[in-house]
Amino acid sequence: MTMLLPTGISGLDEILRGGLVAGNSYVVRGCPGSGKTTLGIQYVYNGALDLGQPGMILTFEERPEKLYRDAESLGIGLQRLQDEGLIAVVSSSPQAVRSMLLDGASPLVRSIDRLRVRRVFVDSLTAFRKVYRDEWDLRDAIAQLVNGLLSKEVTPLMVREVHEAPQGPGQVPSFEDYLVDAVLELGYLSLGHRRRTRYVEVIKTRSHPHIGGKHSLRIGGGGLEVFPSCQAEPGLGLSLEVEIRARVRTGIPGLDSLLQGGLPKGSSTMLAGSSGTGKTMICLQFLAKALQGQGPTLYITLREPPSSLIREAESIGLPLAVFLDRGLLQILYRSPIGLDVDELLFSIRKSCSDLRPERVVLDSLSGIAGAAPDGAYLRDLIYALTSSFGEVEATSLLTYEVPELFGRFTLNKERFAGIIDNLIFLRYIEIESRIRRAISVIKTRGIDHDKAIHELVIDAQGGRVAETFEGREDLMSGAPKRVGGAGPLGIDEIVDQLAQRQGAMNRLTSLKKRRREQSIPGLEDRPGRTQSREWK
Repeated sequence: MTMLLPTGISGLDEILRGGLVAGNSYVVRGCPGSGKTTLGIQYVYNGALDLGQPGMILTFEERPEKLYRDAESLGIGLQRLQDEGLIAVVSSSPQAVRSMLLDGASPLVRSIDRLRVRRVFVDSLTAFRKVYRDEWDLRDAIAQLVNGLLSKEVTPLMVREVHEAPQGPGQVPSFEDYLVDAVLELGYLSLGHRRRTRYVEVIKTRSHPHIGGKHSLRIGGGGLEVFPSCQAEPGLGLSLEVEIRARVRTGIPGLDSLLQGGLPKGSSTMLAGSSGTGKTMICLQFLAKALQGQGPTLYITLREPPSSLIREAESIGLPLAVFLDRGLLQILYRSPIGLDVDELLFSIRKSCSDLRPERVVLDSLSGIAGAAPDGAYLRDLIYALTSSFGEVEATSLLTYEVPELFGRFTLNKERFAGIIDNLIFLRYIEIESRIRRAISVIKTRGIDHDKAIHELVIDAQGGRVAETFEGREDLMSGAPKRVGGAGPLGIDEIVDQLAQRQGAMNRLTSLKKRRREQSIPGLEDRPGRTQSREWK
């Protein structure tokens, strides 16, 4: 059975499917500043501190005091663990280490045996290239280093420096990459002209699976953090039978009737509409329904900070701050500026695992779409998100901002609407020179729904679904028309017809008066009167 050594680095062990394989050799290659040394130090430090597995750091160019200082700035206490005999930091030369590994009685070998070292970090293999100029001597020296360490039943992690960040498909491999069992690459990805982000990628592994692709990497106060890319496991979510059987009330008056009883439990729903059509208001009412029943909820916002969200909720009588204090609500806020979608996905998965919410709101998908590398990755990301929600049986609302305020719009170009179970459109329409809101359920998965277009009314109590727009057609264009003159009259039409009626009445009254005057004898001879003639 394969024994794994967890690195203890958040996210990295997930990519490595549990950690490094004990007894295998590893190379970490990368350009300056990519995090190679930090990764190696954490590998040794976390093993000694958390698992009681003593470790050793072999450095050829750094003094131990500098390693202690640099590690301390990241909250890693190497000096303390060395004093406790759990870590040994050895500063030497490639020639000396090569010789000592061949000598079973050397101080290095005795130290490995005495401490029972299980993890070794070598910084770096590049130092061998400065000593051994001949290619065959270099290969022989590094092979002796790797084999010598493996003979002591340790798992070595060795750094190989590269001078530039990789371009195109990746770095050109060297013989060290062929020699070892696994290769990890650290580097940078450009985000536009002024920004770049670190990444880690597993180039190869032997005898153990891993998650492929480039994964976001961040160096913070506690060292490295890795955010695995969207590699959703197949089969997550609920079965269709469960979805049909259980319904979730939305909390929006009238909307459950359109959905024939509510949203399927564990399903995902996209709420698409332009700015101001009521998306956030509906999301708040959706969460309020669960919070009133003491159900845990998660609100993910890329639009406005928690303080603004709390104020908006208070306007409809929803005290979000109270539920935050009770631990029933978690607000996860990320700015869309400089958004790392892998970090966001990692944080959402963790929140779902810890909180196990009944309902989740993600406001909005537009911010995620703007930060995703490409359309294919966006589809994978949304699939991973909705699968994460379904895995904990959370019913989710995901908003999407449509740029067009009026006129026709489609989501075909986004190519991700089909991933989400249900789709609801919100939009503005113009009727008799007045702007009104409309709501329509476009699709639902596994259930029937109302096909009509209804008015959405938003007032001090929040949003509610009202009656349909009878006698109107072409509502989705934003400028509806009357259906064959049928249906109730608008205010402008009523005023116009009243004016026409009044004009006709005035003319009729004038005609009757003239006829009466002609029927009275001698009326035309009276002073001040002119002779009348019949109106034709």
